[in-house]
Amino acid sequence: MKNVALVLAGIGMAVWAASAQVVIPPVNTVSISGTVHDDPFPSKRVSLPVAGAKVGLWRQLAILNNSGAMLPGIGSVRVDSAITNATGKFSFAAATSGLYQIIVDDPSYNSRTISVDAARDTSMTIVLVAAGAHAPVAGTVWAACSGVLGMPCILSAVAGCTVTVVKALPGVSPAAKAAIVAPVLEQLFTAVTNSQGQYSLDSIPVTVNGERITVTATKSGFQSASADTSIRNTITTTVNFTLTMTAGAPHDTVYVSPPKPTSQDSLTFSLVNTEHCCATVYRNKTVTVNDTTIFLSYSFDDSLCASVRCLTAGSQTDFSSKPVPAGRYAIYKLESYYCPPPRLCPAIAYAPVLVGRVTVTPASATAPVVRDRVGGREYRIVSSGSFALVTVEKNAVVSIAAYDVRGALLGELYRGRMTQGTHRVALAAREGERVAATAVILRLYVDGKEAASDIAVVRR
Repeated sequence: MKNVALVLAGIGMAVWAASAQVVIPPVNTVSISGTVHDDPFPSKRVSLPVAGAKVGLWRQLAILNNSGAMLPGIGSVRVDSAITNATGKFSFAAATSGLYQIIVDDPSYNSRTISVDAARDTSMTIVLVAAGAHAPVAGTVWAACSGVLGMPCILSAVAGCTVTVVKALPGVSPAAKAAIVAPVLEQLFTAVTNSQGQYSLDSIPVTVNGERITVTATKSGFQSASADTSIRNTITTTVNFTLTMTAGAPHDTVYVSPPKPTSQDSLTFSLVNTEHCCATVYRNKTVTVNDTTIFLSYSFDDSLCASVRCLTAGSQTDFSSKPVPAGRYAIYKLESYYCPPPRLCPAIAYAPVLVGRVTVTPASATAPVVRDRVGGREYRIVSSGSFALVTVEKNAVVSIAAYDVRGALLGELYRGRMTQGTHRVALAAREGERVAATAVILRLYVDGKEAASDIAVVRR
């Protein structure tokens, strides 16, 4: 009997243990309640309770994000409903804690949707604005102008600029916004500026006074700009923009003047820097010629860039140079950081950057240029791509010779009798003659005398 008792006792303990493992904890219920009031703005009366409004309680569903984690979505199922009493109050006893949406509807007011994370009993006040409440948004879009340290400037209007107002849908939690494609969560309103740069959006719906919107101005050739602001029923919200033009050149560029320089010409190099602002100060500018390379050296000072508004991105500075020998050159910029004395600055090394090329022709090869007279008559030679146009004003024996930029003879392109008129001659040497130079000087001879010359660019 003692053994049987022990066995029965053991069985009882096992049964009790087994039953203890499956005990279900009590359900954690929460209460969600609140009061619905109207928003009289812009009237100055006190807010009044809204009786008879329909209040729906919706349980937010969950969705998976890209990593598989559970996130609340905008999908939901209705779990309860209520009607506000004479004092505008409502109450729900939710089965479990969690994420809910409360949707309030009344024909006299705009519907409100509010997200609630009901981890415990929750009470709230919901304010409704009158049905059809809307707010105008207007403003002007200007093009920025150059002005250093507060110097006056004249702003110009930007016509044809697209202005977009983005208004988030109500009742969407931040976690849901991270999980849902953005356009699903937003309302978009657009307008285009007129010739004075002005725009106006008259009917942005107001769900609640003070809600946030994002206004963005966009036009090709300008850097887009955005502003966050709030809207209120019937009140015009003014949002102005000052847009900065984008750089015209995609890369650093140099322009050489004169465009077809000779070895007798002084040169001007106009350097366009896309990475510096319009107020950049260039110091210690020098031009160095080394074999087939021209270096534009300088130090840059960007200290004023924080106090400037620029019409265009980038900046420009000029370098002056004495005449350089005839030849074809690659042009590099070589910059360094300007360190004003007596400040100690870190040593910053910048690699040379190729910004352009230039061909300088011998001065003697350019006279006469394009046109001259032989025996009182005019003759011309003008290069055009892969051929030259030769004009003679009487029948004559004509020859065309090609020289390199240093004046060395490369070969004869043509020899023969030409009749009066204009003739087309291909820019190709006779077999065995070398005219492979990129830039050549064409000289026209009539009856053994030089009559005219021109510069031609021959593609290899």
